[in-house]
Amino acid sequence: MEGEDEWFGEANLVGYLKLDKLAIQLSYATSICTLDSELILLEFDSTISNPTNFQRSRSRLTRIFSSAFGASNHHGSIRLDRENDRCYQALVNYVTGTLVKVLLRAVEGQV
Repeated sequence: MEGEDEWFGEANLVGYLKLDKLAIQLSYATSICTLDSELILLEFDSTISNPTNFQRSRSRLTRIFSSAFGASNHHGSIRLDRENDRCYQALVNYVTGTLVKVLLRAVEGQV
């Protein structure tokens, strides 16, 4: 991934815990975007909305952020102590690049 090596840590418990925090942030952002998209579709063109996606995202976000579970699930902040935004952007770039490679190979019939 792009960025300084010390941002991500080594391939040990500490490094994997950093990666876990970034993955949690990405997962939350994806659920929020899915919920937002489905709400927009429901409001403006309900014929193409997917109620299952809406319910799944809503249930997941409610479970994560409810007062009964919320912060206690993660024992502190899910943000990294240093360079969180840069690390997050690097992870998104890495995942996007990998997805594009896989899709291009599938289109070319190499998968």
